[in-house]
Amino acid sequence: MAWSRHRPHPWDAEVDLQDGAGWVGVMLKPGDAGLLVGKKSDSLANVSPQSWSYADQDPSRETTTTFSRLIGGMGARQPDEDAQRPRYYYADGVDTSIAGRPMLGPLFVTEALPGLPAGTQTVHQFIVALDQVVGLAPLLTATPTLICLVGRYAYRRRAGVWSLGHDFGVGNEPLAAVNFAGLTGTGGLFVSTQLNELWKMDANGGWTQAVLPASAQCQYVAAVGHELWIGGNGVVRKASNDPMLAASWGGEIALGDQFGPGVGSITGLVAVGDQMLVPKTNGLYGTTTTGTGVLDVDLFPELKNDPRTTNGRNAAVWRDAVWLAYGDAFYRVTAGATAELDPVGPERLLELGGSPISGAPIAAAGWADWHLFLATYNATTGASHLLKYGTWVNDARAGYDLTDVWHGAIASWAGKEVTRIDVVHTTGTPVAGGEPSPALWVGFSDGTVQYARLPSASPDPTSDPLCRYVATGRLYWPSQVGGYPVTTKSWHALSLLPSVFPTGTWARQAYRLSQAGAYTTIGTDWTPALAAAGLRVALPDDATSLVLDAYTDLFTTDPTATPVLEGVALHWAVRPTLRLEWQCTVKAANRLVRRDGVVSRRSASAIRALVKAAAANPGMVRIRLSDETLSSIALIQYTEVLAPAERRWGLAWDVPIVAVAYR
Repeated sequence: MAWSRHRPHPWDAEVDLQDGAGWVGVMLKPGDAGLLVGKKSDSLANVSPQSWSYADQDPSRETTTTFSRLIGGMGARQPDEDAQRPRYYYADGVDTSIAGRPMLGPLFVTEALPGLPAGTQTVHQFIVALDQVVGLAPLLTATPTLICLVGRYAYRRRAGVWSLGHDFGVGNEPLAAVNFAGLTGTGGLFVSTQLNELWKMDANGGWTQAVLPASAQCQYVAAVGHELWIGGNGVVRKASNDPMLAASWGGEIALGDQFGPGVGSITGLVAVGDQMLVPKTNGLYGTTTTGTGVLDVDLFPELKNDPRTTNGRNAAVWRDAVWLAYGDAFYRVTAGATAELDPVGPERLLELGGSPISGAPIAAAGWADWHLFLATYNATTGASHLLKYGTWVNDARAGYDLTDVWHGAIASWAGKEVTRIDVVHTTGTPVAGGEPSPALWVGFSDGTVQYARLPSASPDPTSDPLCRYVATGRLYWPSQVGGYPVTTKSWHALSLLPSVFPTGTWARQAYRLSQAGAYTTIGTDWTPALAAAGLRVALPDDATSLVLDAYTDLFTTDPTATPVLEGVALHWAVRPTLRLEWQCTVKAANRLVRRDGVVSRRSASAIRALVKAAAANPGMVRIRLSDETLSSIALIQYTEVLAPAERRWGLAWDVPIVAVAYR
């Protein structure tokens, strides 16, 4: 016999509406293309896009995703498909804060403090001591001296050489320093200590202890206007005249709850505008003057619920606000009559929590009006990291704009706990071989110090030939899914967007096809010559997966030069599961002859109703096709044609249908 006797024999097809009636056979009408036509589902390739860009290319053939201008900063574990500010996951030794273009991070130079005992020697502050002045004479620096408060000592650095300046004694660590000149007396560098002492260093490096009122608390010192403030435990006091004399000091001003040492203690003094901000272990307080008295203001009572000895420590003043760590968060505090507390820290980047550069905020330092640096420490990994706040973007419509984003880590230190960072200016016009100015100084819990030179006339390091760069850095992309997170993609190649590669610099790309797998390095490096040629580096033919993770390594053999990437392009195509569309015409007529020659007694109306019910079914319909295969389908197109009376016997319909086999 010409026909197989397997089902759907003796029918051309069988349909099960899964309504309990079981399988029902139907006959098909042959068309020009055959009895049953199956083809892959159409894409939108034949639809003209409204614009021509990478996003308009047919993803089933090849499209391109560009990874460039990362002005949105870090923290994107998954891609922001429609983001106007592209982001990356995180970096280590790469700085993307200048127009979002990745470049190598700053090179830090280690300097030794001679004679400093080994072991735990916490660095508390870096500050430039100003020359001695009298009265209201201007504070001018003729012979700048960099002071480092570390352990129980004050070290000073002149002409690139560190020397011991002063030893404050056992258990008496210097905690804070400030330059100040009162309405009377001579000015100098005033240093407060752990045992409530106040010392002044004059222009010749001599140290003199001030005479303070009995039981005065003086663990921290700061200046606002012509007033010098000291404080400790839960109280502060101020002096306008010579701070070296006990008579110059006013009475104690209690701030908030007085729990004594520990809980309720002051952790610093920060001057912003004309106001003194006082962080404590259990709150944040401001001062306001009413008549001749000074009153404390409990700025944000909700902070009392998280008392810690680290709250408010190492606060920085930048852009007319105080930036400080409190609890596990980092805040911007604006003082004045309308004080505001705004969370601005990297802890807001929820997807960054599992990354190696996550950590608790330790110390901040503002740099001109350009950027804020933040040092963090991860107690689990034992590593410290340096983050940078803001991206400078030049927009033709909005002008110059500093965005509210974080970049990092631009530097990392494995096995070292950072305790303090400060931006220091020691000279006027920077020169090669001179003092590193401006510079970012970093201190650690083991007493070691490092510095990195900062650009002097622009936030862009490449604009200053005195800047130096680390030898290698790595930038991690977000996981790439191409807008099709549950569809397999074929990853074709990578291209480098036009970038800057000075002599001695290059880049390298790595990828992985599983988020739990190992990375594979692409064998061809992007060198200056290959980058200029627009090199397209092919991935293996079997590079297919749902997701692609990748990172870019930057290198330099010349610390004065860094590659500057415009970006990377990823070429890929969608490879969806094969989904067939079946096209056929069901014959709905009386007295249809089956394949075995038997005449069916089912009426034309019953056959038509069966197919119409299948088309109306919102779920899947099971069908056994003429090739004896079983599928679950959905009827997406239904047409019925009733021929003219002279061309049919009674009721008879041709019912063309299109069905998609989803399972």
